[in-house]
Amino acid sequence: MRGKGLLIGGLGGLVVGGLGLAAASIFRIAIIVNQGIIAANMAPIPCYVLMGAGAVATALGAAPIIKQQTARLSEGKRTALLAEGKETPEAIRSELQRLKKLHPLLADDLDACLGQMDSMDRRKAQLDEILRISKTENEWSNVVELLQSVEKIICANLRVVIVRGIACDQSDQPNSTYYDELKKLIKTQQDKNQKLLDGSKEALDHVADLISGEGGGGDSVELDSWLKVLRGMVAQNTSAETPTDTSTEERGTAA
Repeated sequence: MRGKGLLIGGLGGLVVGGLGLAAASIFRIAIIVNQGIIAANMAPIPCYVLMGAGAVATALGAAPIIKQQTARLSEGKRTALLAEGKETPEAIRSELQRLKKLHPLLADDLDACLGQMDSMDRRKAQLDEILRISKTENEWSNVVELLQSVEKIICANLRVVIVRGIACDQSDQPNSTYYDELKKLIKTQQDKNQKLLDGSKEALDHVADLISGEGGGGDSVELDSWLKVLRGMVAQNTSAETPTDTSTEERGTAA
């Protein structure tokens, strides 16, 4: 309320000061004739003072309102980014960093979560680079899509950590039951993600062996097995549509 009052008063000062300045300019000659040049030169000064005060009041009044609106927009954006099924790696990273500041005692646990996201980024980047160099992007596009699905599951698992972390009161002590439960939850989600990361790494290694020609026929069978394992993990962790079959026998030929 105080900010709104300052804003209204400041705008009023600007308007009145501006009108006074305009009047002093319009009637300058009349003032000179009736009161002299000094009075004419002094007439605009109160208007400038009033406008200056109005500008300061307007700025002070607008600042908290702008801050409040910005906070609302930011919160709305965060809510949209973290909506179930729509979480993005960027939003998850940002919220994990925010939780570290909110709960310093969980910094190591949350750093481990961020480390898992880094590992997933490396898996995707390595696969992209392998396919780019071998010019087999189209042939292995289904594997790329599967890794993208895995990343979504990892983000969804970490979203659970974020929501529970936000609900955790800052006054909770590290020995409290709630705090201990939160640490256990983080470990549970990390274990789920680690299985996905391990499966992704195995699949990536077999793809690299097949493309390089060093793996032999056996690697094709092993790759199919790991891809099926990953598909099963994705199916268990999401209600989204099952990804396209990733069997190496059914992948398309390179264009």
